[in-house]
Formats: sequence, structure tokens, C-alpha cells
Amino acid sequence: MRKWIGRTAEVFAPYGDNYDKGHFIAHGFGGPIDVNLFPQRRDINRGWGDAGKPYRQMEKFVAANPGSFVFSRPLYTDLSFCPTGLEYGYCTTSLDFVVKQFPNR
Repeated sequence: MRKWIGRTAEVFAPYGDNYDKGHFIAHGFGGPIDVNLFPQRRDINRGWGDAGKPYRQMEKFVAANPGSFVFSRPLYTDLSFCPTGLEYGYCTTSLDFVVKQFPNR
């Protein structure tokens, strides 16, 4: 498995230093490490700035509440491997949905 993960560097290289190997569902709370990857803007993935902080807060909620319903939906405007945006959401402990869209280009 580790050998395959190393090959992703070739796939992600064209996107440059502003992108991470993002996980649609964070590996830290159950997302797989292989088919779950996409080029994700580094500031969003790491929770930097006004655009990234809400994303990181949402991931922290899900991590702190095991068994939470969570989803991630890539939004595409072309045939690229890199989504234009990401819709991310979860269900709170009071059964309310929190859904936000995040830019990815």
C-alpha cells in the first residue's frame, strides 16, 4: 500500500505547492487512504484563513463525535481531476444538518 501512496506524488505534482493531497473524508475519522484522495487547496485543508477555518472546525466536530453522519461532495465545472469546489456537511448531535461549500481553485 505504501508504494501506491508514493505514486500519488506524480499525480498531484501538476497542482503545485498550493495544494495538498486532501481526503474527501478525513483519514483520522475513518476515511480510506487510497480512493479518498483529491487535490485540495492547502489553505482549506489546513484550516488557514477565513476560507479554511470553517472547514477545519467542521472536521473537528466530526472527529469529536464518532459515528456522526458526514459527507463530502466534489463540485466540478470541467473534466479535471481537481474539483472546483467541495460541499461538506455533517449531522449534529441534535440532528440538524450543517452544510457549507468551500472553494478549491
